[in-house]
Amino acid sequence: AGVDIESKPGAPGISDVLTLQVPVEWRWPQAGGGHWFGQIDRVHLDVGRLPADYDEAALYGTVQARGPEALDGFADGYTPRAQGTALGLGYENARVRVDIGSTPIGFDEEDVVGGLRVFARSGAIDWTFDVSRRPVTMPAPAIRPRTASGGGCAAMASAAARRTTAPATARR
Repeated sequence: AGVDIESKPGAPGISDVLTLQVPVEWRWPQAGGGHWFGQIDRVHLDVGRLPADYDEAALYGTVQARGPEALDGFADGYTPRAQGTALGLGYENARVRVDIGSTPIGFDEEDVVGGLRVFARSGAIDWTFDVSRRPVTMPAPAIRPRTASGGGCAAMASAAARRTTAPATARR
């Protein structure tokens, strides 16, 4: 358990971000060197107040495309905030890591995330294969009352290999 506070100064309501996360993680050792793990992250997100003035708010989401009427319902500005709890479960050992979880439940965008990573060695080559779907932060698609700042998930696949050599003292 712990607390993770991240602050990124910027334009209020647009790029100013304050994130508070309280992660709690459990690990259950298994025979053979692997372990199961579980994680719960409580997340609070605040991006400041978006100004009610169209000229100041035009760069947020789709405000500029929708015109000044996009702010009609927000005479005092708009304060996008979100709270939620992300959950995850997985297993890891020296050869494989697999996990499944969620983006914060309670945010406007809730989704399933997870991944599979396989580690192996073929002679002098170590290789890794990784397929995952993880959350990414992106601008909100439109101004909506009582919404988070937006987000979504991206899928990723990668493979890596590296050649290992024995230390000079071992090569005789």
